[in-house]
Amino acid sequence: MIERVNKKTNLIYILLMLVPFVDVLNGIVQLELNINLSFGLIFRIFLLITCVYYLMKKPFKTFPSSILLFVIYLFVSIFFHFEANIIDDLRDAITISLIPLLYLTINHINKENKNAVNLNKILKWYTIAFPLTLIIPYFLGIGYLAYEDSGYKGFYIALNAISNMIVITSIISIYNVFKKYNLFNIIAFISNTFCILIMGTKSAYLIYAIVFLYFMVRYINNKRIKTRNKLFFLATFVLVILFMFLFIDKIQSIFDRWLYFFEKRSFISFLTSARSERIIPAIEFIFDSKYSIVYSLFGFGNIVNPNLEYNLIEMDLFDILFQHGLIGLFFIIYFVIKIYLSLNNKPIICKFTLITIIILSIFVGHVLTNALSATMFAIMLSYSKKFEYKYLKSKNRLKLSNDGLLIGG
Repeated sequence: MIERVNKKTNLIYILLMLVPFVDVLNGIVQLELNINLSFGLIFRIFLLITCVYYLMKKPFKTFPSSILLFVIYLFVSIFFHFEANIIDDLRDAITISLIPLLYLTINHINKENKNAVNLNKILKWYTIAFPLTLIIPYFLGIGYLAYEDSGYKGFYIALNAISNMIVITSIISIYNVFKKYNLFNIIAFISNTFCILIMGTKSAYLIYAIVFLYFMVRYINNKRIKTRNKLFFLATFVLVILFMFLFIDKIQSIFDRWLYFFEKRSFISFLTSARSERIIPAIEFIFDSKYSIVYSLFGFGNIVNPNLEYNLIEMDLFDILFQHGLIGLFFIIYFVIKIYLSLNNKPIICKFTLITIIILSIFVGHVLTNALSATMFAIMLSYSKKFEYKYLKSKNRLKLSNDGLLIGG
């Protein structure tokens, strides 16, 4: 029995370690080879089947009823999408359900076979692996731009999806380099910083700046840290700034593009990259439809309609509302509130990453509806969960080991 459990846990661990390469391979297959095959979707379906296979062996009473109801609802709501593409609806239901099912699977595995899915190692690997999937093709002069002269995305299909991922790995790398100043953490920090620069998304620049300044002020004011270490870090930071000047033309083109759209659009439209302009047409479509009541409750799914220029708003709360209705939105808001209320007993890295993921989901999208970001969301929820167990065991105060606090190192 123990041997069988180890095989399953190792499979989940191996699959999660392969994630950085899956979406790159998917992009190469679709963008370079022009083969209409979603390798990423096949991988996620296999990962989902593995999770379901494992969870089916557990008593249903061990699972939160709200999560089970939500997963069931995602697939049931498809039957009410009378004008939608059922294949696309199934793909989205699989992607969104991956978050709770992977979260439950990791937690159950690690409870019965301690740290079998080693989240510290996975996150440490991600902080270097994801940046390399952008940096290597960038310096080889291959890959793709999301826009005419900016927004490098390598071989990833969606810039916002890899941008969201790099934002999270950047937060982790910033935290790690301040926590433990060693060669691996320095390389991860510089690599993630460089990726933030070449991708050129407003959300990535803004979040990175806020997180970096927060930890730098906290680090400099920490009297327990040796002055020598502070000087080493400041020297690294100066080198990064000097390195940026080598790519000043690229950075200038990004800011020129921002300025162009800032002058052309309203402030809200500029901040949301015109996503806010897609909301009213979607609302009008529901009200004008003969299925307006049904679509209001269950959403209209992935519909092809000439009155809707974009199928996705690319702001997750609105995408859930329009694709899965008020019922789906109720579930999401309920889970977001639960996550936020649970942050009191979590270390700072969990607070920053989870709040960032929620902010990205609300304003940028491609978190709940993108398999890459959804996988990272599930991992960070699971990583956060283990501190909850420690909190419960300690009764009155949270006892955190150094290994738990430091993701990298």
